[in-house]
Amino acid sequence: MFRSGWLHWHNIMLVLLVAAIAMDFAFGLDAVLNAISVIVAAGVVLAVLVPLVFSLAAIAWLSIRDELEEIKLERANHLAWRWRILAYAGALGILADGLVGAWNVYQRHILFSTAVETIPFSGVPVFLALASFPVRWIESWILRRREKPASPMPTDAAT
Repeated sequence: MFRSGWLHWHNIMLVLLVAAIAMDFAFGLDAVLNAISVIVAAGVVLAVLVPLVFSLAAIAWLSIRDELEEIKLERANHLAWRWRILAYAGALGILADGLVGAWNVYQRHILFSTAVETIPFSGVPVFLALASFPVRWIESWILRRREKPASPMPTDAAT
């Protein structure tokens, strides 16, 4: 990587060492060691968080794209699809309630169930998720009735 001219790795290390010694004279050894530990800790955190954030963003993007394709496919085939909106709203609400509850636990040092109970309307996301099942059944029933062919009228030919 650094092979040409004066830019060898040992020259860079020498410059960093001289800079650390100069900082030691200027600010004291504790400040230099704390700065080094903060730089190392920030580097480790970035090395872990950046791939994690990109991975979660990719998973979210793929999931949303696939679900939109599912809805388009179900609409094209005249299948029930509106129930998914309620289910996703409920699932996202449950996730948000969990995050807020976890934050309340962290801030107030209380139990998680107590922290979630203090969230106003915390039962609404659960209701939405559970309400998606009857909505799917009703929507499927309505769509089946619409597509059912009309029964032929009986004729008097049999008499």
